Amino acid sequence: MYNIYHFFAFLINVRSELSSVTKLQDYHFNTVPLAYRDNASFPSLVLRMHKGYPSPGGEFVEIVDSDSYNVPPFESHIPTGAMSFDMLGHDRAAKIFKSMQAAGEVPGWIDERKVYYLVRGRNNGNCKICLVHGSFFADRVKPEYLVREALKEVLADCLEEQTLSHDQFNMLWRIFAQEIFSEQHHKVSIGTVELRLGVKTRKNIGANLLSSFYYPEIRDNTLNFIIPHYPADKNAYRKSFLRQALSFSVYEQGEKLFVEHPQKSDFFVLSYAL
Repeated sequence: MYNIYHFFAFLINVRSELSSVTKLQDYHFNTVPLAYRDNASFPSLVLRMHKGYPSPGGEFVEIVDSDSYNVPPFESHIPTGAMSFDMLGHDRAAKIFKSMQAAGEVPGWIDERKVYYLVRGRNNGNCKICLVHGSFFADRVKPEYLVREALKEVLADCLEEQTLSHDQFNMLWRIFAQEIFSEQHHKVSIGTVELRLGVKTRKNIGANLLSSFYYPEIRDNTLNFIIPHYPADKNAYRKSFLRQALSFSVYEQGEKLFVEHPQKSDFFVLSYAL
């Protein structure tokens, strides 16, 4: 059995290496629990699945590295706490499916995957590393709504006096929303055309978990596991999964904290010195 809690247990053991490696994306993670890895696009890692367990694994993990205490813009996708393969676009989903099947996995076991971000920030010789649930960065609205509103503004600027009917506009934004994360190549008579919808989202400053001003609880030179502390009925399950993945002594060594997100409820933090 392997899930995000076991992945954090692995990070605890190698936390000093994670703080010193030049590029976090280049770190040699243990490949045995991984069904997929790609340093160039989202997700960076997909954990293996174990059918029939309460926490079966299969999480998407995106590696985010920063040379400051600011979380960089999210490129090629809109951050979220859960994501289906359909949201990745056809080409990228097919690539991940192929890798997972080669690893002996059946991707269809889980329709929607939980999303986590492994974020490292470095500043003046100090370092913060956080494995954080994607809901920390997610907007309250669905990604499709954000694409629709952005497309409205683009079309308003480009069309000038021309207008689209309600049905025509809905058809357009649904096409773009489905391919938010897709990079497609199409062969035409004169060559190959690459069609790409580039998405780069900057979060409000309150969502910058590396900020010492907003989140002084997350101290310099620490490794942190940050998960939602809501709804209340899920908290006992999450902590039981942590206890299963960590030995009693390792769990007790970690500092237990809570941080309050400005737009959401509290998040639980398990913190270890680097």
